[in-house]
Amino acid sequence: MQSKTLSSKGLFSPALFRNDLVRFWPLWALYLVMWLLMMPAFQFLELFGHGGWGNTADMQTYAMSEVASMVTGGALAMSVGFGCLFAMALFSYLTGTRAVGFVHALPTRREGLFLTHYLAGAAVFLGTHALTALLTALVWSAAGLGKLWIIGLWFLSATGQMLFFYSFAVLCAALAGQMLAIPVFYGVFNCLVYGVTNLIWMLCQLLLYGWTNPADPALVVWLTPVNKLARLSWDRWNYSRGSEEYWRILQSGLGTVGVYALVGVMMAVAALLIYRRRHSESAGDTVAMSWAKPVFRYGVGVCAALSLGQLLYIILWDAFGRTGQSTVALLLCMAVLGLVGYFAAEMLLQKSFHILKRSWKGSVALAAALILACVALELDIPGVERRVPVAEEVQSVEFRLYGQDSVYGDSEDPEMIDHFLTLHQMLVEERPTDSNWDEDALYGSVNLDYTLKNGAHLRRNYSFTISPSEIEAHAALAEQLTELARDREVWQAYMEERFEPGRLMTVEMYLDSENRTLTFEGDTAREILAALKKDIEAGHAGAYTFDSEGWQANTYSTNLSFYYRTPEDTGNGAYYNGGSYSEDVRFSKDYTYLLAALEKAGVDTEDLMTYQKYYDGDYEKYGKEVYYKNQYTEEIQAIPVPDDLTPEIASGDAAVIGGADGPTAVYVG
Repeated sequence: MQSKTLSSKGLFSPALFRNDLVRFWPLWALYLVMWLLMMPAFQFLELFGHGGWGNTADMQTYAMSEVASMVTGGALAMSVGFGCLFAMALFSYLTGTRAVGFVHALPTRREGLFLTHYLAGAAVFLGTHALTALLTALVWSAAGLGKLWIIGLWFLSATGQMLFFYSFAVLCAALAGQMLAIPVFYGVFNCLVYGVTNLIWMLCQLLLYGWTNPADPALVVWLTPVNKLARLSWDRWNYSRGSEEYWRILQSGLGTVGVYALVGVMMAVAALLIYRRRHSESAGDTVAMSWAKPVFRYGVGVCAALSLGQLLYIILWDAFGRTGQSTVALLLCMAVLGLVGYFAAEMLLQKSFHILKRSWKGSVALAAALILACVALELDIPGVERRVPVAEEVQSVEFRLYGQDSVYGDSEDPEMIDHFLTLHQMLVEERPTDSNWDEDALYGSVNLDYTLKNGAHLRRNYSFTISPSEIEAHAALAEQLTELARDREVWQAYMEERFEPGRLMTVEMYLDSENRTLTFEGDTAREILAALKKDIEAGHAGAYTFDSEGWQANTYSTNLSFYYRTPEDTGNGAYYNGGSYSEDVRFSKDYTYLLAALEKAGVDTEDLMTYQKYYDGDYEKYGKEVYYKNQYTEEIQAIPVPDDLTPEIASGDAAVIGGADGPTAVYVG
């Protein structure tokens, strides 16, 4: 006799479908209400709640911008959150022994049960999106707005993202045997690749000399869906670039969402295949499938070693004053915390604390694998530390030399690239460390980012402190550093993109001795910039970057700040209103052209203080008095010194009287 409640083919159950819709109606209602508030209700209030807009163009741009924000941030947040909630509600019966036994006893096939529950959730978000889009379109039409295709874009994007995250959560539900395990698996898998990649890079920083984290590889970004989808940019600023450019951005974004939607369908199929083979008795287990248990066991152990193990090592290293890196200590921390994670996972799988007898062999294998991996990195078996590209491989180099001063830029000049390759090779061979601090040491860092001709990047960062006793052993390296730091071509590369006369607004100079800032504009500012460039062309810059004694004796404690208008991203020569940025320059007695230009601008360069003069006490006996005089003269004249001022305060240089409940006055004795 055919059941009245179940399909005869067993692939769909109308009764079970209606039960899902009725049983979980508060969740469906919450999802619907939130979208109605964020889309049609908000649009209605903005377009009609303030007496209308001045013109249709402004209204359309604003409305489109708000809907675009829902295409990116709003749709992503709703999909990530409700995708998991939908799956937890519809497949919660898989985590209870009695519930799963009852459902699986129904006269329908496993495929029918899965499809019925899955389609119930899909029907809810499809219906919600369709109703939201329709009501928003009606609001726009009533306001006289066109471009309804923007609303269609939201529908496609929101639906594609929800399909992916909902299917992702359903796959997690098929793998999990406990209710709390579903959101845990869902959250971990969403960021697992990105997290593990960065933890491995942290380990490389500890064990590989000069290692610098590369940019996020495209595969890592794609395998971190939240990260990839959050990078989509469909906003009004993109729209202002022009219709063709904006349409290209829209197509690219829709293509990304389409890829994830397709992956979502594949995940739903994978969840169905797992559901068919899943045993009802696995309800209550942390991991429902036997083949996934070793993956869970070793995966938790490795993640615990990479995260908690490195964290423990860093804490202990800080506690003992960072007296030097210990590879042995790092190995022990990672091995111990890896075993803690492994045994914790085993306890969850076996639901028992008595797990050592059955799992000790696996724990030994895990500890051995962790130690071997760390030893391989420490010995640089992959050859990462020794890798210095040959000149024929390099397209360009982006550099930063940092010591007492810094200079940075990029160049495609083969000769300059060759100079930096030579410096790189010296650093690799000599390996100066950053652990021997000395006031008279040669210290600094070198950051190199090569763009190779095959499109790849090679990044390295070397920090070092060469004490006076070591300087002879590193004489060639110190000479190469100094030569590059004062190379006029290096400084011209620094100036080329950062000091453009056409966008220069003002030049400011803070005088320590007078506690005031001088501002130069117009032709005077441009003359100062031109003088700076002449000094660089004459080789006057960078002489003391890696000479602390020379820096103190010859470099002035003040600096010049060059303020420029900020170009808009379009590159069409337009500027944001009020947008600006600044570049600061320290200069020394060697900058003869610049000092002459400052003299011409009215600056008494004889009053400029070098760092040595500043720290030897001239500031204390001269600059400080001027500071208090300029800073507090008006306050002293306006506020008389009270008669009951205590002798201790009266005899001092200054005192601050007042607090949170009254005015603060500064008195100078």
